[in-house]
Amino acid sequence: MEKINGMTCSMRHITARDGEILSQYVCEKFPWVFDTGYGYILMLREYQYPVLKLKEMGISKSVRKLVFCMQKQHEIGMICFDPDADTLDGYDVFDW
Repeated sequence: MEKINGMTCSMRHITARDGEILSQYVCEKFPWVFDTGYGYILMLREYQYPVLKLKEMGISKSVRKLVFCMQKQHEIGMICFDPDADTLDGYDVFDW
């Protein structure tokens, strides 16, 4: 059995463009990006350098910073962006 540390934060931490990019990567070819129907789950442990992969995908610097900091501070292997979740202080927030 494998245990994964994860966190949930508001969808307001991603830009509309980030949402478009993530929706393009939801498929069998990229099994680490999941569309929940109302947000996204990223399985960060699937890549040795997930922030670099997010950069290659075109994900905004704001999201990459949030993911990087959460990985370093909380050792997360998964992050869920949910519209009903709270925003995190100190990180960019976007209104779509």
